[in-house]
Order: sequence, then C-alpha cells, then structure tokens
Amino acid sequence: MRMELIAKGAEAQIYRDGDVIIKVRNEKKYRNESLDASLRRGRTKKEGTALRKCYEAGIPCPELIAVEGDSIRMSIIPGERMSETFNGLTQKEKDKCAGMIGRMLAGMHSIGLCHGDLAPTNIIIYRGKPHVIDFGLCEFTTYHEKMAADIAVMHKSLGDGQTFKSLLDGYIEGYKEAGQVIARWKRNCERGRYKKGKRQK
Repeated sequence: MRMELIAKGAEAQIYRDGDVIIKVRNEKKYRNESLDASLRRGRTKKEGTALRKCYEAGIPCPELIAVEGDSIRMSIIPGERMSETFNGLTQKEKDKCAGMIGRMLAGMHSIGLCHGDLAPTNIIIYRGKPHVIDFGLCEFTTYHEKMAADIAVMHKSLGDGQTFKSLLDGYIEGYKEAGQVIARWKRNCERGRYKKGKRQK
C-alpha cells in the first residue's frame, strides 16, 4: 500500500501506511546540517520513549512500533479529534470525557512526563474514550511549573465551568501531587502567566 500524506506542519510530516502512522521530522535549512540532524534524531528518540512509557503505563495513546533516525512509526488511533467533536457532545458526555482526560494527564505526570501541548487537537476520541497523541513537545520532568502548564492548556480550551472542574477532579483522583500542581497553576493565573481561557456559562 502506498503511503499517504495526511498532515504537514512546521515540525513534521505525517503519513499513513495501512494501520501505521509515520511521523517524519522536517529538516531546518537555517540550522547547521549536522546539528539539525542531531536535534531531529534526539527529539524523535525522546518522543518514542514518551510513547513507550505511556503505553506501558496504560495511558491511552498510540503504540510505538519503531524509531528510525528522524522518523517514528506508531499504531493508528481511529476516531476523531476532540477539537472536531467535543462541542457536539451533551454536557454529561463532556464532563465524563474531561474526567478521563484528567486521569490521563495524571498518569503522564505520575511517570514524570509533561505533554507540552495537551490541546484538543492532540486528543482523539475513540468509542467515547480520549487518547493522547503528538508528544513532539514533551518533556521528562517532575517540576510542578511544567505540569501546571499542561493544565493551563486545557483550561484555555475548556474555560471556567463544570467541564474543567470534571477534568481537575479526574486529575486529583489520579495524581498524588495534584494539589501542589493545581496550586501552582492558580498562582500563575493570578500573576497573568497564561492567556485566559474562555468562560463557560
């Protein structure tokens, strides 16, 4: 089967080959060639490690197949992006989904992993269950400041309201240091560190 280009961004191109997704990092012509190659390999390796650790921890995400230089092969997650389907859900369905995302985020933080861009575009809903994708900006850290940034991204998307509260409830349920991370996020909000999210009625 011929590979199909399904997405193209500033950092990478995404191909589909049957039931496999192939992510290839783009060359940066403005960088030194050897430095660029080293950076692309290093970041690809880190993303592969993140996928493997998440999958082994039971966090819903693609299964890593192989890391090959500046490309990564992983299983495909069927379904639709949260950004495309979430508004069509009932309030009850939104709250349930948000709670699962909170527990999913708790699982990542529990293994010392921050996603870096946990936006609705990087969450796929399949059979009512959220799956996280695209670990290109991930970071292995236990620093609460970084973890608070993951919460800030979801707050910007969900806003103030019951749905975001459901996410925090799921996060608190799954991560023992959740209270400290949420406190850091609140302090950062008070200091104007993040752009404000939309306010739900």
